Amino acid sequence: MNKMPDMSNVSINSIIPVEILQRIFCLLPRIDLRIVVLVCRMWRDIGEDAILWTRGPIFLSSRDDLFKLDIRRLKYAQEIRVRCQLESLELEELLRVVIGLPKLKIIGLNCYNLSSVDPDLLAMIVNSIDTVVISDCNLTNQQVETIFATISEDTKLKKLWIHHNNLSTVEPAVLATAVSKIEVVNLMITNLTGQQTTCLLTQATGPGSKLQRLVLNSPKDEQLDEQIIKQARDTIKELDFYRGNMAYGEKLQLV
Repeated sequence: MNKMPDMSNVSINSIIPVEILQRIFCLLPRIDLRIVVLVCRMWRDIGEDAILWTRGPIFLSSRDDLFKLDIRRLKYAQEIRVRCQLESLELEELLRVVIGLPKLKIIGLNCYNLSSVDPDLLAMIVNSIDTVVISDCNLTNQQVETIFATISEDTKLKKLWIHHNNLSTVEPAVLATAVSKIEVVNLMITNLTGQQTTCLLTQATGPGSKLQRLVLNSPKDEQLDEQIIKQARDTIKELDFYRGNMAYGEKLQLV
């Protein structure tokens, strides 16, 4: 009777090919991958492959997480969402790191005070990423003016959530040109004037506009031209107006 070979001193790495380990690691959730890379040098080298870390968002939940963005496995992160309070210098450090992430498509910074961030740096970030969420960020006049001026020239941006920020100082023509270059924009509760809204809707219905969905407030004390509203509704795939917390569109007439 043949005896079973003694496998007690045989490393699993000598039995399972690297290709098989790669396939196994691809099936693991990110929380398990974090443990896998700690097992041994070989598993770390395989588990650090950036391709394994492109699935789902990277959440920055503490200040220490800022340093993780330099790790090889996060080089090709496609989505980053910040869940921790950061100081001004830390925010700028984060944004400067983000600029160097070649595959980043989505960044979420909503509900963080970004008022101290350099306007040019913030505009550069917004202008170079597919989807940006900077709603309720206490943006300054200079910041929003710089952001929309930069977008109006040329942009890679497709979706922008910038609601709950004051945009009333942005030049109407600049705002309109910028918005017409984006596919999805949320401008709810941004203190837009009647002139800004009229200019925005007029340009959004013109030739060359990429706008597909727009969310904004109706000016409180100013009446918009019904013909402009009708044309905008006929042209833009989704046009949502908000008054206070009540949504109204096709079923509720503007006054």
